[in-house]
Amino acid sequence: MTGNSHPSIRDGGSHTGFDVIGLTLPRLPDPAVAIAVSRAGGIGVLDLEWGGAEPWKEETERARCATPAIQKLARLAKGRWGVKLDGEDEAACETLLACLPSSFELAILTDAPRDVLARQVARLNAGVHRPKRILLEIGGSGEIPNVAGVGGFIAKGHESAGIVGDETTFILVQRLLRLTELPIWAQGGIGLHSAAACRVAGAAGVVLDAQLCLTRESSLPESVRRRVARMDGSETIAVGERLPRAFRCYHHPGSEATKELQRAALDLDDAPAGQVRQWKEAIGSRVGWGAPDRWVWPLGQDAAMASKLAERFETAGRVVSAIRESAENHAMAARIHQPLAERSALARSHGTRFPIVQGPMTRVSDNAAFAAAVAEGGGLPFIALALSNASETRRVLEETRASLGARPWGVGILGFVPLAVRTAQLDVIREVRPAYALIAGGRPDQALSLEREGIATYLHTPSPDLLKLFFEQGARRFVFEGRECGGHVGPRCSFTLWDGMVE
Repeated sequence: MTGNSHPSIRDGGSHTGFDVIGLTLPRLPDPAVAIAVSRAGGIGVLDLEWGGAEPWKEETERARCATPAIQKLARLAKGRWGVKLDGEDEAACETLLACLPSSFELAILTDAPRDVLARQVARLNAGVHRPKRILLEIGGSGEIPNVAGVGGFIAKGHESAGIVGDETTFILVQRLLRLTELPIWAQGGIGLHSAAACRVAGAAGVVLDAQLCLTRESSLPESVRRRVARMDGSETIAVGERLPRAFRCYHHPGSEATKELQRAALDLDDAPAGQVRQWKEAIGSRVGWGAPDRWVWPLGQDAAMASKLAERFETAGRVVSAIRESAENHAMAARIHQPLAERSALARSHGTRFPIVQGPMTRVSDNAAFAAAVAEGGGLPFIALALSNASETRRVLEETRASLGARPWGVGILGFVPLAVRTAQLDVIREVRPAYALIAGGRPDQALSLEREGIATYLHTPSPDLLKLFFEQGARRFVFEGRECGGHVGPRCSFTLWDGMVE
């Protein structure tokens, strides 16, 4: 991951250059989590995107209902605090500005048309009690609006809760860092390990929300807490992915509220982009923390991290401190061990110049010339066999062996192809004996049978549960397969998956 960066972050300066923003959950106007985050040195933010009260109330009344929470946050934060607002809801923004008791650190505005955002930013900057910085959330449209007075952006990935776009945090952060000199915060899939990746990439900080929902300060209802505690990252869905903006929420099978939201998305499928407001109203009327068959819970894949974080650190403040400390320690470890450097440990184990593996790609990496080019560049190439028969398999493997000579290479096979196809391919593989194999959709017994032939074999692994199972059954080489990959993939975006795998 590369991009523009603050020198103190890129050069491994102190964690004071890396900020953690901690959001309360929407429609849960209790500022306790935000207060704890602020007192721990982060920025505690009250999320008012969907208003501060029940959905059936008028928008301005929902905004007024947030006043006690804002006042409590301002009084008790003892540090930096802020609010998150619906970028399109100008009336609610005006109402809330009138309620603010003092100047504050941060205002976050959600994605909205550029002209609306320009008015909102001007309104915030003109207030008596105004924020020191305004951040715009980039997720739904994926584009950076040119709005004066903005102090940075939040890259909100596809795995996040609420309104999201197509790009995951891993992809979106990298793209935005190349497009602007303003600081970028990363939201979605952020844990102890992915936060460090964002830090060394040049992000100014990270955003937490559901990761804090099981801490001591959280007022999430007990019935919801029990379900969140069991999450593994696969329980959420993005509704309305064919619309300009999708909505990620907890998926409870049989939930009438989710079905209604899906029907609303289908009804708006052919509507022009200007009717996005109708979609947000459909969402807002169903967001809540009651019974999951009646309400949609705005939770992202990273809610699966909440249980372990709460178990280990207990309070929101300690989680924030741990994220900052982990980001610094990981950066230090990377400087010492240089895992991506030339001739690093993984590169030496592969016999390659760089610790880079080229994944098998049907109709792309299915010829010796491609493999030779990858090997010449210093990576480990893999020939994709797909549904090749025995003669096709023998031809391409023998050509690759002749072309690469003593240089290492591997073969990529599909564990779920018809038995006759797989058997024919494996017979040839055992005959030609490439140094490596990679099985997509495979099982440990398939990998171990090749390992016994002296062919080091990797398994595609799309979930922490499968990693544990595969390891217990003897597998030792894995490819963590995030949603961004091509071909057959699991539901988890890479940050969520990788962080869970490391844990």
